[in-house]
Amino acid sequence: MFSFESNPGLDFPPRGDLRVTLHLKQDDCSIQYLEHMQAEVSLNFSRRGDLEMVSKSPSGTQSKLFYSRTMDSAAGFKTFKNLRVTSLHYGGENPIGRWNITIHNTKPRRNTGKGKT
Repeated sequence: MFSFESNPGLDFPPRGDLRVTLHLKQDDCSIQYLEHMQAEVSLNFSRRGDLEMVSKSPSGTQSKLFYSRTMDSAAGFKTFKNLRVTSLHYGGENPIGRWNITIHNTKPRRNTGKGKT
């Protein structure tokens, strides 16, 4: 297992995307082929239901880790605390290289405040 923690308190822009990039080196990891990928996310945003999260592996495979959720936005939920998301799309891939996780605000005109990750 390999873990990475981004800088806590990273500003999430009210308009646009937040991208976190992790470069996994051979020395950091003894895994040759993945079975799955898991990420743990904590964030605060004015309308968490308007957010989507996508990961991209070093070989270019993309997987949507969470979708926008209309009811979360309507109810005013603002946080995800230690939310674990898993993807099986990376089975058999070599994990070495650059991983990107992008959090996308699907309703940038509605959300005007900053968020935190």
